[in-house]
Amino acid sequence: MHAFSGALEQSRVEPSSFTTAGSALCMTTMDPDRVARACINEYTRHPEFWPTTRSNGLAQFTVLAGIVLYDRLSDQIECVSLGTGSKCLPATKLPKSGEALHDSHAEVLARRAAVGWVYRQLQGGSEWVVDGKLREGVELWMYVSTLPCGDASTSALAINQPVEMAALKTVSPMPQPKKGTTARGRDNYNALGWLRTKPARADAPPTSSHSCSDKIALWSLVGFQGALLYQLVGPLFFSGLVIGDVLGQFSDADVEKIVGDCRRALVERLCPLPDGIQVPHELRILFTSIPFPHARSQIPESNAVSDPECTF
Repeated sequence: MHAFSGALEQSRVEPSSFTTAGSALCMTTMDPDRVARACINEYTRHPEFWPTTRSNGLAQFTVLAGIVLYDRLSDQIECVSLGTGSKCLPATKLPKSGEALHDSHAEVLARRAAVGWVYRQLQGGSEWVVDGKLREGVELWMYVSTLPCGDASTSALAINQPVEMAALKTVSPMPQPKKGTTARGRDNYNALGWLRTKPARADAPPTSSHSCSDKIALWSLVGFQGALLYQLVGPLFFSGLVIGDVLGQFSDADVEKIVGDCRRALVERLCPLPDGIQVPHELRILFTSIPFPHARSQIPESNAVSDPECTF
């Protein structure tokens, strides 16, 4: 699992075409492929973070997430953080002093690296941060090479499994979670909108880390900056999320269902909120067909294992 942002400040994709109307720029709609390319292109420059082939010849796959800045006025796009990984610490392995990272999923690592990037920009000399704020017209976008774990990927998991296994997991016994609690793992495919903890595998030790679907939804409500950075810059929201490994991997009907899952998991289940509370920013969800070279879908099924486990 890796997160890196220090060397990414020069990772840019050249502006795409736009038209002018009078003195105003009429920008084209954000192209999700540009967001994906900005992240994947930067990732390819860091082979030290690529998954390796095991001694038995099995290729390892991983998940990539990245965060880019997009300037609507200049059409400039720049990758500022990346993270790879798909593991988290079991609850029994959490240190009492809190010196270990609990959650090493790619989305969480990319978010942490982006927060670090913002802190460095506040020290001065940044073209993106002016007077303690992102300059006007700048948007933050997240890319993830596959569906976030949890509620957003429920249908995709069922579709990719044999019908008998999917049916078994759909009706597997799991009590309705009580208010203030969460469901564990990926079972009960028909239980939609639940908060879930990682990991999804039933045979893995339990953790106290919420799924990436839950965390991304939370970031749309309170921002991804954390309490300390909030005191300096206020809330930071993602304008949109670009997801890979869906287009071209599923039928049109299944894609439509998966899109609905993502809308429910990342946007719609935030509402209704208690009186007087509103979602400050609705996340735009887009999909890309740009392949991530180290995705599971790019490796033959019989020759793939996930990236290395954390060292406890």
